[in-house]
Amino acid sequence: MLKAGNLTVDTLKEPLGISGTPDIGWVLESDRSGVMQTSYRLQIALDPQFAEIVSDSGTVQSGESVHVKPQSLALASSCTYWARVKVSDGAEESPWSEPAHFTAGLLNPSDWRGGFISTETDADAGNSKGTLLRTEFTVSGSVASAVVYSTALGLYTMYLNGQKVGGDELTPGWTSYRTHLLYQTYDVTSMLRQGRNAAGAMLGAGWFKGLMGFLGLRNNYGRRTAFLCQMEITYRDGRKQYVVTDPSWAACDAPVLFSEIYDGETYDARPLNSRAGACRAIPAKGGGPFLPRSGSFPRSRRSRAAACGNASASPRSACSARRRATP
Repeated sequence: MLKAGNLTVDTLKEPLGISGTPDIGWVLESDRSGVMQTSYRLQIALDPQFAEIVSDSGTVQSGESVHVKPQSLALASSCTYWARVKVSDGAEESPWSEPAHFTAGLLNPSDWRGGFISTETDADAGNSKGTLLRTEFTVSGSVASAVVYSTALGLYTMYLNGQKVGGDELTPGWTSYRTHLLYQTYDVTSMLRQGRNAAGAMLGAGWFKGLMGFLGLRNNYGRRTAFLCQMEITYRDGRKQYVVTDPSWAACDAPVLFSEIYDGETYDARPLNSRAGACRAIPAKGGGPFLPRSGSFPRSRRSRAAACGNASASPRSACSARRRATP
């Protein structure tokens, strides 16, 4: 029996944060030897039942099974898509493969609802300490999915209800920050709880403003760290809730008194409430020119993402608005 399986998207299993037309791949399986693919048909839909197909290649005479781009597919921000394929070897046609899903990231600057915030000022340009940012929010209802998009000027670790979000380190990675800033996308559905929740982040100087190179120069890209975050919660009744960085977040110094890429870290292990009191986060001036781009170093590889749309739209309306004619 001929089958197509093990679908990948950009060589990943069901990734989050896709920012361009993805490359689809699959593995040919058969109980016969010497089988060669002669054609395929690839479909992309907005639902796992493929009732709303947004891209259909039709039958393509080709032996390609990697780096296959869907035809006429225009991604919409935060939308989840399902892919399936069937193949032929000229003598036998396979059934449709098991569907695999992937989710688009935030594709436009206008999709970010919050802004960069910081507890530092220009007076902290020579400071290598860590800082903390924190907010609380309420979850009211059955949650279908929740996704976080986050990045920083500097290094950051994000926490939700006291647990670290994701398994990455040294995020968002080192880029030429004046022109290119990566962001991470995480599925946090299982980390939320009914009622009150807390989200926070710890920031450090990193490559952005820390000591760099043999000359020990610092502030190569900026003079203070900042954090940008957007959490999109989708309820089973169709409601959406957004938690974003803004000046309402609380901020204070972190227990990390000193942290540099090349010089290690000094950590104050006394309880946080025995040190300086909290202050308010402030908008990070100069954060605007930094456009986060989908991706990471490294990035979260596997997850289940939120449905698309907005608070006033049906779950699929935003995705459907980006459809193009398909074969």
